[in-house]
Amino acid sequence: MKAVRSFALFAIAALALHAGTLRAQTYITARAVFLRGSPSKTAVKLRELEEGDTVTRRTNVQAHPGWLPVRTTDGKAGWVGLVHLRSLDIAAAASATAVVTDAGGAAFTAIDSTWQKPAIHRSTILVRGGAMQCGATGDAVHDDGTNLHKNRADIPTSSHLVTVDAIRSLPDTALWRFTDRQHWIRSDSALVLPYEGIPVTVEGFFEVVKPQKDSPPHGSEQVGEAPNCHSWTEDDTDWHVALVANPSEIEERAIVVEPTPRTKRHHAAWIASAVSELAVRHSTSSGRDEAGAARVRVTGFLLLDPVHPNHIRGHCTANCATKHFFRATLWEVHPVTRIEIFRNGTWSELLPP
Repeated sequence: MKAVRSFALFAIAALALHAGTLRAQTYITARAVFLRGSPSKTAVKLRELEEGDTVTRRTNVQAHPGWLPVRTTDGKAGWVGLVHLRSLDIAAAASATAVVTDAGGAAFTAIDSTWQKPAIHRSTILVRGGAMQCGATGDAVHDDGTNLHKNRADIPTSSHLVTVDAIRSLPDTALWRFTDRQHWIRSDSALVLPYEGIPVTVEGFFEVVKPQKDSPPHGSEQVGEAPNCHSWTEDDTDWHVALVANPSEIEERAIVVEPTPRTKRHHAAWIASAVSELAVRHSTSSGRDEAGAARVRVTGFLLLDPVHPNHIRGHCTANCATKHFFRATLWEVHPVTRIEIFRNGTWSELLPP
C-alpha cells in the first residue's frame, strides 16, 4: 500500500481544486495514522495506515471540518484527519501554475493592478494535534481581513513573474503608522486593494528560513500567531522566509514569503531543515554562505501584512545603527503555493531529501 513518494506526484494531471462537483481526489498519508469510523479522535480505530499509504476521497459522503471521508486501496472506508494527509491533486495543481513573463521572456519590473485577483477560497483545518478547528480567519480579534488573505487555500492557475524590486517598490510607507487594518481609512485601503491578492512568482535567494514552531504554552501563556489560532507545532505554523534578489543582500533588504499550514501540508519536500540548507544563512545564528546559496523562485499571492513596520529600517527613529531589521517592505508573498529551485539550467520542483 505504500505510495510512490512525492517526487512522482508532478506527473499527475492538474485538477480543478474547487469545482462544483466533487471528484475522487487522491491523498497520501504524511505519517502513520489511524483510519477511524467517524470524524473524531475518539472514534473507533478501523486500521493503522502507514506513512505514504494512498487513500481516495469518498465523494458520496460530506466532509467534516478538519476530517476527510476516505477509502483505502483495498476498499476500506473511514475517516482521516486532514492534518495527516497530503493532497496529490493540490500539489500537482501547484506545480502546474503557468508563469507569465513580459514580452521579452523576462520578469516584470512593475506590478500591474489590472492583473487577475482570484477569489479567496476559505477552509477550516485541524490544529493542535486535531484538538481544535482553525477557520479561515484564525482566532483574529482585530484584523480578520489580513488573516483571511493569509489563510487562503486556493492555488493560482497562472502568475506573473516579477522582480524582487517590483514588490519592494509597492506603496506601504503610509501604513507604517498602524499595526492592523481596523484603523485604516479609505486612502489606506486604496494603496493596498489594487495589488493584494495578485498571484506572483518571484526569483531570488533565501537569506534565512525561520520556522515559527514553538514550545507548548504554560498556563495562560500564549504562543504562535492569530492566523494559526496561536498553535505551535511545525504542522500548524508558518515559515517566515527572507527572500533577497541576490545572495549578497542582507535580511533587511528582503521581502518576506510565507508557506502556511494550508500549503505546507501538501508538499513532502517542504521540510524546514532541508529548505534552510538552500539559504545564505542556514539558521539565524549561522554564518553566511553566499556562494552555496541556491537560486529559488516562489509562487503565491501578494499580501500586505501591517503587523511589522518596526521590522523595517526606514521606520526606525532611534538607535537604528545598533538594531537588526528583518524586511524591506510590509508587502509579502503569502501564502506561498510553490517553491522551485534552479538546477542544471532549468527550474524544477523541490524533491524530498
